[in-house]
Amino acid sequence: MRHYSGFTPLVTLSFAALYLFGCNGGEHPKEHPTNPKRQAKDNIAEFNTAVEKYARDTIKATKTLPVQNLKGEKVKIAGTIELVRIHKDKVIRYEGDTYFACADFIATDGEKKTNYDFDFFMTKGSDGWRPDRVLLHKIEGKLQMTYKDNKPAPVEEEKPKQEHPQEHPKKQEHPQEHPK
Repeated sequence: MRHYSGFTPLVTLSFAALYLFGCNGGEHPKEHPTNPKRQAKDNIAEFNTAVEKYARDTIKATKTLPVQNLKGEKVKIAGTIELVRIHKDKVIRYEGDTYFACADFIATDGEKKTNYDFDFFMTKGSDGWRPDRVLLHKIEGKLQMTYKDNKPAPVEEEKPKQEHPQEHPKKQEHPQEHPK
């Protein structure tokens, strides 16, 4: 049997690093506000219940949700909307007594089904949980907004890539010789 003495410490070190630091990539690392100091451990279950109750009660009463885009404009949702799930692993204490959760919904309009992702911000007061705002995060998996420095922000559009980025535009040999 062969012994790889140089290999063993490398494997041990790799496992130790994974144990200490974890695989912290997450589902969508920059799509949601994050802050380990703001984990909502004290009110997670209560908050999740409040989001679910608010969503179901509002949909039952109005057949929709008061969802906004980043500009504060109401987002029209066609068809019947239904809560699919709350991302319970994404719940954080956002600011003060305000909490954040991301939730998936599906809207059915005839044969067409559309997947939505909404971000809920709710504040706990003496009279219970109050919704502050519900933001449109994604439609069919496409980002409509993101987070920058833990604040909602527009999605930065990708600039078209040049076919040959190292090449410079060619100058005309004798620019004054030709009509403009």
